[in-house]
Amino acid sequence: RIFEDLNEGHDALQAILERAPGELLVVDAWFRDWPLLENVTGPPPRVLIGKDVDPPPGHFPGRVAQWRTGLAPFHDRFYLWEGGGVSVGTSAGAIRARLYRIVRMGAVESDVLRDRFALWWADPGFDHL
Repeated sequence: RIFEDLNEGHDALQAILERAPGELLVVDAWFRDWPLLENVTGPPPRVLIGKDVDPPPGHFPGRVAQWRTGLAPFHDRFYLWEGGGVSVGTSAGAIRARLYRIVRMGAVESDVLRDRFALWWADPGFDHL
């Protein structure tokens, strides 16, 4: 889906994430919208962020790993769960109104990215906050 209005896109993404089954995995080098994940059901989410992102607020229930130096090994933004996920064409915490695109992923693509997430999560280039 494509949204002209940033707020509508954000609300649609939040609704999708609140219905995501199982553990939510977030890959976003520029993630800054921690409230987006506050009402996620299931296990606390795990989030991979880039080195220049502020850490999550103290009350954030999930776990976060932050890339230590240089550019993170990913650019695209993914929200993954068992059997599916979405890719988002702009940062969930965008500070400017821009076109907002959400693309659903099937189980095969999600599984590949979840495997990659596991490798990144274990990578010593990430600090676990």
